[in-house]
Amino acid sequence: MEFKDLRAYQESQKLVGGVEATRLPRHWRSVRDQMTRAAVSVPLNISEGWGRNSNREKGHFLSIAAGSAREVQACLDTIHRAGHIDDNRYEFLDDRCDHVARMIGKLRKCLK
Repeated sequence: MEFKDLRAYQESQKLVGGVEATRLPRHWRSVRDQMTRAAVSVPLNISEGWGRNSNREKGHFLSIAAGSAREVQACLDTIHRAGHIDDNRYEFLDDRCDHVARMIGKLRKCLK
């Protein structure tokens, strides 16, 4: 199976799109950039891990990917608390992050 066939990878790409579409005030650019880097890190680490030979290595990169999804959630929480995204957008993206992180966790369990 190719990494592009993994649902976790496909869903993580949707997360990237959702984060990229999030608009913030100019003075919050650094937080938006950090959130975007974390979101992009999810599919990149899934794909890099899937290219590794051992399940241990795959699991390591999947763990990093899940951590990046949680980092996006922390960024979302910060900008939501500051009032820069509305409740609906926050809940949508937060749920997507949680969904992706859980999918990655299940994928990691399958490797053991």
